[in-house]
Order: sequence, then structure tokens, then C-alpha cells
Amino acid sequence: MPAVFVSPSLESRHYFLISLLLAAGIAQAAWLGLATPGLPIDDAWIHLVYVRNLLEHGVFGYNPGEWENGSTAPLWVLLITPLAAVIGPVSAAKWMGVLSLVALATGAWVLGRRLLGPWAAILAAFVISWDPWLAELAVSGMEPVAASAALLWLCVTLQQRNWFAAGLLAAVAILLRPESGLWLPAAMIVLLLDADARRQVSAWAALCLPSLLVVGGWMFYSWTLSGLPMPNTFVQKVYLPSQPLQWHDQLGLFHMLYLSPHWWVSIPAVLLLMAGVWQLLRRLSPMSWVLVIAPVGLLLFTLGYVKLGGGYASAPQGWLPNTYFARYALFLRPWFLLLLCFGIVQCWQWLSQRSVHRMPIISKALLLLVMLVPILMSWQAVRANINRHYQAHCHEMEQMHGNVGQWLASVLPADAVVAVSDAGRLRYELPTQQVVDLVGLNSVPMLQVYAYGIDWLSMVHALGVQYFAVWPDWHPQLQDARVRLEPLAVYGRKNSVLFPVEGTYDEMVIYRAHWQGE
Repeated sequence: MPAVFVSPSLESRHYFLISLLLAAGIAQAAWLGLATPGLPIDDAWIHLVYVRNLLEHGVFGYNPGEWENGSTAPLWVLLITPLAAVIGPVSAAKWMGVLSLVALATGAWVLGRRLLGPWAAILAAFVISWDPWLAELAVSGMEPVAASAALLWLCVTLQQRNWFAAGLLAAVAILLRPESGLWLPAAMIVLLLDADARRQVSAWAALCLPSLLVVGGWMFYSWTLSGLPMPNTFVQKVYLPSQPLQWHDQLGLFHMLYLSPHWWVSIPAVLLLMAGVWQLLRRLSPMSWVLVIAPVGLLLFTLGYVKLGGGYASAPQGWLPNTYFARYALFLRPWFLLLLCFGIVQCWQWLSQRSVHRMPIISKALLLLVMLVPILMSWQAVRANINRHYQAHCHEMEQMHGNVGQWLASVLPADAVVAVSDAGRLRYELPTQQVVDLVGLNSVPMLQVYAYGIDWLSMVHALGVQYFAVWPDWHPQLQDARVRLEPLAVYGRKNSVLFPVEGTYDEMVIYRAHWQGE
């Protein structure tokens, strides 16, 4: 591997510089979350329902006293819970996201310094800590930034050949995002290519056993609750009808991985990414292959998962991504940003070679400007819009789901059974009522309906549902003659930023159910 030259003067100053960059970058993410009440996505509120039930009832579940396995990020819930006991669940979720962004940016600095030197480290930490989309994701109440941080530090420990730490981090990442398990085979390749460790049983056990125990334990826990070996949410996505990704969905994913959707940014971004890949692969290091191949595997997984989920990766604000589907692609964004930074370093090294010393300095400057200015301009365009994007999602979540939940809490008896379409923000307002998630993500009986072909309406009736708070278009089964629905309230939603599909999901209706024969 070529030696990395480190300037003594830079070596003595870059710690202070990176600290300033991190502090300033993280501050803008913290301010975005603190200046806006609420959270922008229903799934984040589902995490907080689990947190509240853990604090108040000592049960990991969606309903009080009911153990359940709907979460695909159980460790995220456990990380939030102690802090939530002190500062409240919403603030805890945002601050844990900010801390995750700190860990991610610090990991980028450490890995960049080990691979390419201090300039690459500073650039990587700067880009990740100041990235507007990662800042928004960090204060969304969701877990992808924490999962990315765990995987980045996994790469650091692999670089150090610390197999036990790598194994623990792989297990942590899997408990934060299940698709992180794709990194374990990549880590095994690093071990296999290490001549000193590949024949040591202890090294293989240290790397693989934590993840295998975590996956096996979680599968066993899920099986005891639902009879299926995976979390409800993960299984249910398989049973949802698959929809082909439209061109705007593919563009939406592309936008979230690169710095911008603007076409004039794509060419320099792709060239710099290719330079970053070349910079890594030319070193012939196993870690280089991990950093290049593992994100590609996750990208393919993401495309398949969003296809199962129905798409809609782009949003009506033109090109800002829909928050719900953005988290699947933004989970990958740090890896593409790292490769982009490594590509910039590669271009700088190329311009510094003797063979190009005869190139006039003005030509070198123009070349860098052509490569970097469009990306920086586009990055600033995203930053100028991201506050409005975040605030709009939080506001709509409060206006629709929050208001519906508050209305139900003021009207329903404490022991009522309510069936809902969206299961987070609305559920958070109902601390004592029994809530049935009709989609089956958080209710084991409804998951079994989809998995085993049980009659949907019969199961809903058997669960004692008395009220519905639903998007009617989601549930055509409610047109059945066995139940008469009495409308109690309607909450309209125009120009939705959460589901940018014209003509659908326009209103949530609250019904009282009158079952045939009762």
C-alpha cells in the first residue's frame, strides 16, 4: 500500500480544525430539530410508543402489557429510552440522532485519515457533518444515521484487525437496521484475506458469533410471538403487493445518493465517485473492496425494498425526497459521500504530480472549479430548502395524525379498541386504549391474516374493534355488509407532502363500527 505523507504542521493542527468543523456542522442539525416541534414521520412516533411502554409498563410492545416484535430497530428504542426518562421521548429521539451524526462524522474522519491521510479525513468529516440531508435525517427520530455510524466504525475496527470489536459493531448495526447484515459477509472477506488471522478459530468466532447470536435470538423471539422468524414489519413488506419503480422513484433514489438532482451536477459527481473508487482499489486493500462493494449490495437491497413498499421516492416540492422512503436511501448516503471525498483527494494528488506540473496554475484551478463548484452550488440549494421540507413534514404530521389522536383521546372510553391505518403519531395520543394496526406491522394477529390467508374482517371483529381511524382507500374490506360504519369525524388533507399522490389519501375518517348481529 502506498505510504501516506502527513505534514507535521498539519498533523498538529488538524485535530482543532476537525473539532471546529464538527461542532459547527452538528449545531445546524441540532438547531433544525430544536426549532421545529414534533417529528416528520409516523414511524418515528412508533418508536416512541415502544419507549413509553417500556418506561411506564416495562414491556417492549405497541400496546400496554402486550409483548410484540414489530420494530426492525429494537436497539434504537433501547438507546432512546434512558434519555427519554430525563428529557422526554421527542427530545430524546432528536438528541440521540444528533449524537449519532457526531459518531458518523468522527468515524469518517478516523477512516479517512487511516486510508488517505489528514486532508481526506478533514474533507470527509466536513462533508458528512454539514450534509443537509443527513442533518434532517438525524433529527427525524429514525435510526439510519446511527446504523451508518455503527457500520463506519465497523470498517475502522476491521482496518485495525480488531475482530471482536468488529463483531460487536456488526451486531449493533443489525439491531439498528436489519439490512446491515449485508456487511457481515464483507467483513468475513477481510478476515479471509488476512494471512495471519484467517486460520484462527478465535478470530472467526469473535467476528461472527455476536451477529449470529443477535440474529438467532431475534428470530427466536419473533417466532415465539408470531410463529414467523422475522419482525412483523419486515415480513409484512413481503406480503404487500410489489409495484414497479417508476422513473420518478429511480430519480428520487438517485437524488438522495448524490448531492443534488440537478443534471449538471451528475457528470462531475459520477467522475469524482469513479476517482474515489479508483483511489481505494489501487491500494489492493481488503478494506477497499468492502467500502466499494458493500454499499452496492445495500443499494440493490434498497431498490428491492422500496419496490415492495410501493415507491414514491420523490416529493411534490420538485426534488426533495419523501421523508418516508428517504431513510432507505439516505442510509447509503455516507458511503457515497466518502467515495466522493476520496475522489477529490485523488484529483488533487493527480494535479500535484510532476507529470502535470507544466500545466498552468490557472488551468488546474479551472479544472477544480468545473468539478467542485456545481456540486457546492447544488448542495447549497438543498440546504436552502431543507428547513422548509422538514417543517412541512412535522406540521402535517401534527395537523393530521396528532389532531386525530387528540380527538379520539377526548371522545373514546379508556378501554376502547381502535383500528388504525397509520400506527404511530395517532397511537401516541392513546396511552390506555387498545390499538389494532390494520396493516399488520405492529399487530401480530393482523400479520397472520396476511401471512396465512385468514379472513381480514373476521379477525378485526374477533379483536373487538369498536372504532376505526382510517384512510378509506387503504381498506376496501370495510365495504363488507357484515359491518356498518357510522362516520364520526373527517380530517382532510390537501397537497400532502407525506404522500404526494394526487387524488388519493385525501382524508382520514373516524367511524364507529356496528357489527352485524350486535
